[in-house]
Amino acid sequence: MSDHVRLEGLDKRFGSLEVLADVTLGVAQGEILALLGPSGSGKTTLLRLLAGFEQPDAGRIVVAGQEVSGLPPARRGVGMVFQHYALFPHLTVGGNVAFGLEGRGLPKADVAHRVAECLARVGLEGFEKRRIAALSGGQQQRVALARALAPAPRVLLLDEPLSNLDPALRERTRRQLKRTIREVGITTLLVTHEQEEAFDLGDRVAVLHAGRLAQVGRPEELYRDPATLFVARFIGRASLLPGLVTAVEGFHHWVRLDEPEGLEIGGVSPEQLAPGTAVVAVVRPEGLQLRPEGTPATLPGRIADRRFAGLGTYYAVALDRGGEVEVLMGARAASEGERVGVAFASEAAAPRLFPREG
Repeated sequence: MSDHVRLEGLDKRFGSLEVLADVTLGVAQGEILALLGPSGSGKTTLLRLLAGFEQPDAGRIVVAGQEVSGLPPARRGVGMVFQHYALFPHLTVGGNVAFGLEGRGLPKADVAHRVAECLARVGLEGFEKRRIAALSGGQQQRVALARALAPAPRVLLLDEPLSNLDPALRERTRRQLKRTIREVGITTLLVTHEQEEAFDLGDRVAVLHAGRLAQVGRPEELYRDPATLFVARFIGRASLLPGLVTAVEGFHHWVRLDEPEGLEIGGVSPEQLAPGTAVVAVVRPEGLQLRPEGTPATLPGRIADRRFAGLGTYYAVALDRGGEVEVLMGARAASEGERVGVAFASEAAAPRLFPREG
């Protein structure tokens, strides 16, 4: 199936600052793609290029088979919800939603029908005459979404749409947002710095790092099979352990950790690494287990901190060898200050290995 949105080789600079470099990305019809990355990674700039608010220095943008790179925003068939919603306080809710329909020569009755339809879709039936100032943050977000959907755009762009809401309201509004997008079936690109938000809303997630596309995949792929050390560290929670490759069998490697006892562990690498390669083993909290102090094939340490997290408890273990690892286990696995051994769990949770930088 061909891409509904296609970004090809996009470059963007602001003066001497390179913001995006050779970004190529496809989004299928009806797919929700979350753009995730740290501040300054180029997420919002990519969205603004697609919307037409900025022009790329190189590359092309194709929507529904039409190249839109040189078109103004109004002719791209794109609807956008901004981080701060950009609602007009002097207009009613209905006036805000109708704003995108003005200038199309539609009869007033048709405009009113479309406004009512879009408000109903976001759960705000009968809100046409309300003032913007009388709405909650979550309601304002939904008005902004209704306004973006009113002209029936080909693509929906969301720039940090939930960042202004408190955590409880953010979760409820996120569920409403996801349902609405699914019902409309519109191709959507979402910018966020919240991993939970990206994983919940996105069919796939595109991770940006320093203006470059680091990896694109389903949330579980990014977590279990990170393509780079940056993605492994950025996605989810992880502990880093330096070591040296001692043997290789396909993509499975044996690594001797940099510690006095020279504990050897198994790990998986996205690429085949030669014996003797200095690596970093990236291990998830569920890939480690706590054992009694002195248990063979464990790393000795002390529980420095513990944090209850509902289905499990995260234990921060200060290792005797230096550094710290995080272990996910039951709430009664260990007490703060207790001496323990840290063991590596099942093969299914084997560490990911990456060449050591520098």
